[in-house]
Amino acid sequence: MKKINYLLPFVLLTVLFFSCGKKGPLKGYKKITKIFGYKILSDMTRGTQPGKGYFMVANAIVKTEQDSAVSEPNLGGGFTFQVPLRAVKPGSDLMKGFQKLSDGDSAVFIMLADTFFSPLNFNMKLPDNVKSGSYVKLYIQVLRLLDSTQYDMYVEEQEIQNKVLARQTFDAYLSLAGITQEPDNNGIIRIVEKKGSGKSPTFGQTVTINLICLTMTGQEIANTYMEGAPDEFILGDSQMIDGLNFSLIKMKKGEKSRLIIPYYLAYKEQGAEGVPPYAHLIMDVELIDFK
Repeated sequence: MKKINYLLPFVLLTVLFFSCGKKGPLKGYKKITKIFGYKILSDMTRGTQPGKGYFMVANAIVKTEQDSAVSEPNLGGGFTFQVPLRAVKPGSDLMKGFQKLSDGDSAVFIMLADTFFSPLNFNMKLPDNVKSGSYVKLYIQVLRLLDSTQYDMYVEEQEIQNKVLARQTFDAYLSLAGITQEPDNNGIIRIVEKKGSGKSPTFGQTVTINLICLTMTGQEIANTYMEGAPDEFILGDSQMIDGLNFSLIKMKKGEKSRLIIPYYLAYKEQGAEGVPPYAHLIMDVELIDFK
C-alpha cells in the first residue's frame, strides 16, 4: 500500500474525539457488532452515498487501542487504499462500517485486533505491538466514492501520475548522487567497483552472489552479509527480479558492482512485502561464482 504525507491535520483531529478509559474499548462508539464500533468525525451528508458497484478511495491510518501507530509500517505510517463496496458478510466485516460513509466523511472504527487482521478484513498477521485480545482503530477519510466508469478513469490517471513521479524520483537520485553514467538499453545503471575476470554467466547456470539491496529511500530489502550466507539461484529464474538477472549476464566472476534498477525491472507497480509500489532499487552485488 502507498504512504502519504498529508494525513497529519486529519490525524490530529482524532485526539479530540477519543479517550480509551476503563469502561471498555467501545465506550463512546456506536456499536455495529459486539466487537466493532464507529464514530463519525466529519459528516458530509450531501456527498455521494455508498452503494453497490461503487469504489471507495480513502486515506487511512491504523492505531493501537492506546492510539499509538501499529508497528506494521504500511498501516501505521498512513496509506491510501481503494476498495470496491461489496455486499457485507456475517460477523464484524469492515464493509459494514464503510457503507455508513459518504463522499468526504471521516470516521474512526474500532475492532478486536484478531478480527481486524483476519481474512475477513485485512488478512495479515498481528503487528508486533498489537496483542491478541486487544483492539485496534482505523482512522479513515473518504476522498472519493466512484462508480465503475469513474474508477477506471481514476486508476488510469493515478498510473500516469505514479509513472511520472517514479521517473522524477529516479532522476533526482542520480543528480543528488552525482551519477552521470547513462543507463543501458534495459534502463539499468551498472557501476563497476571491482573488476572480475573470465567469462560471464549465462541464463540457466547456477550463480552464487552476495548482495545488499536498498530502496532509494534507504529502506533495506536484503543483505546476505548480515544473513551469513550468499544467495544461490538459477540465473533467469523468475524468483529474482529482471534487473538483477539482466545485470549478472554482463558481470564476471569476482566483480563487485552497484546496480541502480528502475521499478519496472524490480517489483513493478505492485510492490512486494516490505517494498512499496514503484520502488527503484539500489543493489551492491558481488558475483562469487557460477557453474
